[in-house]
Amino acid sequence: MSEEFINEPLVLEVKWQIFARSESWLHSLPVAQIFCEIAPGRPEGWLHQAVSLYRLNRTEEAWKLLLPMAKKFPRSWVIPYDLACYACQLGKIEEGRQ
Repeated sequence: MSEEFINEPLVLEVKWQIFARSESWLHSLPVAQIFCEIAPGRPEGWLHQAVSLYRLNRTEEAWKLLLPMAKKFPRSWVIPYDLACYACQLGKIEEGRQ
């Protein structure tokens, strides 16, 4: 593959999916972080980064990362859903209900 395509959002999406399906969360996290740097206006990178953090038992970090993204991407239903899940996991039941 040509070097010029390595950091394209679609390539990063596929790489993240491969690592996620193999449950290789340590490898998926840096891919998601690059996705966020390359395409900060796309919610997928932020969601992938949060999932990777969550799967690495870093739920508080996942929740804090995704919290401001709810305002940035108000049309995404996945972000509030994941935030609710993370909040409940952290014992923040009232915040999870909101």
